[in-house]
Amino acid sequence: MEIRKMLAEIGLGNPYKGFDSRGLKVDLQGWASEHHYFPTLIGMTKPRQIIEVGTWKGASAVNMARHALPIDPKATILCIDTWLGSNEVLWRDPTLRPMLMLENGYPSVYRQFMHNVISERLTDTIFPLPMTSISAGELLAAYNVTADLIYIDAAHGEYEVYGDLTHYWPLVRPGGIMFGDDYYTTWHGVIKAVNRFAYEHSLPLETNGGKWFMVKPS
Repeated sequence: MEIRKMLAEIGLGNPYKGFDSRGLKVDLQGWASEHHYFPTLIGMTKPRQIIEVGTWKGASAVNMARHALPIDPKATILCIDTWLGSNEVLWRDPTLRPMLMLENGYPSVYRQFMHNVISERLTDTIFPLPMTSISAGELLAAYNVTADLIYIDAAHGEYEVYGDLTHYWPLVRPGGIMFGDDYYTTWHGVIKAVNRFAYEHSLPLETNGGKWFMVKPS
């Protein structure tokens, strides 16, 4: 099923309608959202559908849209996140905690993401799905949604990352690509999960500058 059709069926066909972004400015702060894997893998897959698991303020989604739309003007990017921040860094580090934009004790990063997408005029390309990664993966599977390219950049713990890989790999179309971030020794859980998954599925694993990718056999 197409992402747009699924979103319409669950009531998220136009999440930007009536959104009030007063008081916000564009803030596309992110991490490694300009890595050369983005244009390279988009060029390899020529994606009509992209799924991003872990999106934060949307910097990497915006970057992917810029590369995907010239190839396919109907490209769609589904951004899955809770927008509640990571416990490993943002909640534990008092110097970084302001990035959560707490309002009455609750993060408001989702509003920043929405404002960024609107400001970049990408509301017909980028769509949010505010769920946990595994719940969203199960929902997409139930609607038979697949993607040409899936980007994993949510949790950093070994079991959480492995869970994301396990739930999203079946959603990659044959010949498509799954890739991700934080393949650093500082995030050993990510390395363990990615290496384990690649080994168990006999998949060649490519890595570069903290990013990794695997191609699904056709």
